[in-house]
Amino acid sequence: MIEIALLLLIAFWGGLIAWFLATARARAGQAAQRQELEARLAAQQGSLEEIRKQLRDSREEIERLQANLRALAAEKAAADAQANGVRESPEEQKGALNKPKIKWPTPSRRLRPRP
Repeated sequence: MIEIALLLLIAFWGGLIAWFLATARARAGQAAQRQELEARLAAQQGSLEEIRKQLRDSREEIERLQANLRALAAEKAAADAQANGVRESPEEQKGALNKPKIKWPTPSRRLRPRP
């Protein structure tokens, strides 16, 4: 009977020690996984910040380019208006040249050639 009790006691302590070792190994594996995940998370957060910075820079670049585009469109409109004025100007000048501004009186007597 003592032998059976001793075997049961050894089995109990062996199981308890095995359980402690298994949980310690599992905790060590989980700790390693946790550290790996934390390192990946830190890398991802760094990438996220870099992407956000690039997004801000891109938005600023877009705003700057849109402002330049608006300025160029205004310059083009002014140049087009000036070009239309230049195109109309020769026609106006021709019309002004064709209209006599001073009416000269017609001579009442004929001019005779000198002998």
